[in-house]
Amino acid sequence: MKNQTTATWICESADSNARVLPDHYDNAMIGILFDTSQVVYDYDSLVSEVAKEMPDLAYDDVLDHISFNIIGGASPEWGPTFVNLIGQARGVTPWERENLSDILGGKGTDFYCKLYRLISHGDGPNRAMLKKSYPEQVNAVLEWEAVDASEK
Repeated sequence: MKNQTTATWICESADSNARVLPDHYDNAMIGILFDTSQVVYDYDSLVSEVAKEMPDLAYDDVLDHISFNIIGGASPEWGPTFVNLIGQARGVTPWERENLSDILGGKGTDFYCKLYRLISHGDGPNRAMLKKSYPEQVNAVLEWEAVDASEK
């Protein structure tokens, strides 16, 4: 696999009937299911890729587009499969980092947007508990607060 991209290796390893998304979503491709050879995509990475492709769409419209046009069009038998990574495995998406101010102001309705708002309203002990499962998200809020405070 040294000379191949991860996406190329995944596609070559998947069952010949497995459905993959267009190439411009390769950055969201994370693997194949062992037992079915369905191609697996990280949902949050897919959101970032679609948001880059369609910059004029609001965040919730990007989610709707993915839900209806990408996931809704996927064959249950041949995939692809979409997963949400959680906690430390997920990290902070580029979209979240770029839009954290708007997220903390109320933009976005998904779990992670609500998580960022929860962190921003939490006190020290509650942030410490959240940091055990979501360290990167807590650190992103702390960094944003430090920058925001220095600009005031």
